[in-house]
Amino acid sequence: MNFEDLWSLNILASALMLMGMFFIITAVVGLIRFPDFLTKIHAISISDSLGVPLFLCGAMLLNGYNLATLKIAIIILLIYLVNPMITMEIGSYFINKKSEGSDD
Repeated sequence: MNFEDLWSLNILASALMLMGMFFIITAVVGLIRFPDFLTKIHAISISDSLGVPLFLCGAMLLNGYNLATLKIAIIILLIYLVNPMITMEIGSYFINKKSEGSDD
């Protein structure tokens, strides 16, 4: 790879990381500003499903092709598979507890 290819790769990686940070910061603002629990977990789940993988894709590009890149790809896959299910279960548990009249 020549210098121009590395330069464009760094620009692409930086753009992905900045987009990921934007979604993460937006989720933090939502966590602070939203009024109730369900809207707060919605904001955090969107950040986990979009912001973190974008940031990690940028890290993969900067890292190059090696074992660490494979590990980052596996982490991204696990985030996409596990995060929606966990968020749904937390929300369902909260709704069930609220319907029972518990103040937990």
